[in-house]
Amino acid sequence: MKWSVAQATAHTSQDPVEQRGFKLARKVILGIYQMGKPVIAAINGSAVGAGFDLACACDMRVASESARFMAAYIHVGLFPGYGGTWLYPRIFGTAKAAELMCMGNFMEVDEANSLGFLNAVVSEEDLIGTAEKMARRVASGPPIAIRLAKTMMRRGMSMDLETSLEMSAAVEAITLSSNDHVEGMVALREKRRPDFKGN
Repeated sequence: MKWSVAQATAHTSQDPVEQRGFKLARKVILGIYQMGKPVIAAINGSAVGAGFDLACACDMRVASESARFMAAYIHVGLFPGYGGTWLYPRIFGTAKAAELMCMGNFMEVDEANSLGFLNAVVSEEDLIGTAEKMARRVASGPPIAIRLAKTMMRRGMSMDLETSLEMSAAVEAITLSSNDHVEGMVALREKRRPDFKGN
């Protein structure tokens, strides 16, 4: 194959961020992390590399008994560029995060569960049903309160307690003035399930 200087320059000067699809990955990870609705991951088998990072970005995770997890990047000489260096320490603590990133060992489902990474471990046959049941439970809740709770939980990870409490007071005022709060209190008195509308 004959290369011209212009072709070679165009090839070598391509943005490395584009080459590995970092912009798309960033959009996906941030989209999940910042979405107003909780995101539930259903994990069956091995979640490796970007798949592991994707699971880490979710709010809740249910896994089959065959699930296992690996950062994996170290095995191919890569940096965990899909959010792992930010996500792992916050989920697992710094020691486990360093082990995941620097040693590339598999984390089996029992360990992941004991570390609080998983909400449930179920059989493969029950995996999707369990995730759907969790999703229905979330969907039946008050949309405003859930959206604000997720937002405050995520943003609270980068602020001090005093600031978080001040912001929580302002956010609480929003939920206190909602029709969902009124419905929740009425339903409680009437001993029935509330019918939240998201207003």
